[in-house]
Amino acid sequence: MFVLDTGCRLGEALNLESCNGKVVLAHPRHRTVDDDWVGHRWGLVRRDCNIADVNIHILRHTCASRLLERGVDLYTVSKWLGHSSVKVTERYAHLRTGALDRAAAALASTAGTAGTAGT
Repeated sequence: MFVLDTGCRLGEALNLESCNGKVVLAHPRHRTVDDDWVGHRWGLVRRDCNIADVNIHILRHTCASRLLERGVDLYTVSKWLGHSSVKVTERYAHLRTGALDRAAAALASTAGTAGTAGT
């Protein structure tokens, strides 16, 4: 859930330290993090949740999609995810249909007042 809710990259999640300096996602017995352990644990989650075709990076995409669907602007989502430019984030722009609906509604609501400015 952490990666899904934050949109962080796997490497960022693996190197995350708590306030006391311990690596948060470390193997409980070895106190280390490695791709084999993470892959094993993710495999268990996928099996238990019946989501065999979902990889960890898809959770990052889901986070971006959720932010945009909730009206967070593209620039902010780009910064949140640490993208090098807004161009990278634009692949999610198709999800912003609500923004287009709001723009159309705004224009519709002012259509009746056209020509009345300054009178």
